[in-house]
This record gives sequence, structure tokens and C-alpha cells, in this order.
Amino acid sequence: MEIGGFNPKFFSQNPPVEFLEEWARKQAMFNLLLAGSLPRARVRSAEARPLTAEPGVFEVTAVLTNEGFLPTALEMARRVKIVSPDRAELSFTAKEAEVVGGRPVIDLGWLGPGEEKEARWKVKVLAPAGAEVEVAVLSTRGGVDRKKLRLAPAPSPVLRGADRPKARVPLRSFPGRLNLQRPLGPRLPAHASPGQDPGA
Repeated sequence: MEIGGFNPKFFSQNPPVEFLEEWARKQAMFNLLLAGSLPRARVRSAEARPLTAEPGVFEVTAVLTNEGFLPTALEMARRVKIVSPDRAELSFTAKEAEVVGGRPVIDLGWLGPGEEKEARWKVKVLAPAGAEVEVAVLSTRGGVDRKKLRLAPAPSPVLRGADRPKARVPLRSFPGRLNLQRPLGPRLPAHASPGQDPGA
């Protein structure tokens, strides 16, 4: 019994002093476990491939995932709409490229634990030197992750060897004209037969 009543510090708020260190350690370990279980939105992969049917246009594909133990929004958070849906975003310099298929921002909904979702864009490169684009996943509870890609136009083919066009030389570049009626080699006497020595 304590005169003046119980001390709330060691009655309703903290355990007795002899148990304080053990309970503090357990509470710290729980906080670490909880932090490691939180959702983590990540860009698993991002790649771009040129479209042969559309010169200068690339298809950018990104795979987004949640590497955490918890979803990016619990069921109650979805019901009361307190957490915004996760988004995939493509950004770049306006003078270098433009999106020609779809929108730069794609709504992904909410990512569950280990769930993967795919986002696609069609991007036209405007700059002759190419363009650098950035793929990002944005989540209220899962954080932000980004990856950069370089979109470079295909180089012009280099002709080598037999692929090079052959130059045509005009006939007027030859001195004189060829007399196709003039026989080649020494003339034979009228009385000589073929195969006989002309000096004989």
C-alpha cells in the first residue's frame, strides 16, 4: 500500500522495475518485426523494345510488385478510402519524347503481398540522340521506387563489301573507242595458214 494511492507510472503505464528491461526488449523486437512486415512497392523490371512497324516508337513494359508481408492497403482502409490506389508513372523530358499510346500515369489498384502487376506505354522518341525515361511505382503505404531506361533510335545500316552499290563508269571516260572489227594480235600474210609461223 502506498500513501496517497498507487503510482500510475509503475502500475498502469510501465511494469515493475525488475521487469522493465525484459518488456522493453520484447517491445523493441516487435517494432522491428512490424517494420519489416510493412509493404514495399518495387519496380521488379523495366524494359523497352522498338516497334518495327512504327519507326521511332518504343514499347516500355514495367513489372511492379509488393515485396512486403502486408498489402499496400488493408481491407478497412479500402472501405473508408483512406489510402489512395498504387500508381505506375512514366516521366521524361517533354522535348525528348511523348506518350502515343495510353496515359503517363496508370492506376494499379492495391498490391497484395508478393503480387505483381504489369504496366505498358508506347513512347515516341522526338530527339535525334534518343531519350531517357523513368519508370516509377508510387504507393501511399508502400513507398516509391524508380528505374531509368535509355531509348535510342536504331543506327542507320552501314553498307560494307558486296552490300555497297557498284559505281558505274561512263564509256566516255575511256580514251578513244574500241574497234570491234580490228583483229587482235599480229596480222597473218594472206598465204599463211593458222598455226604457221608468220616469219617462215
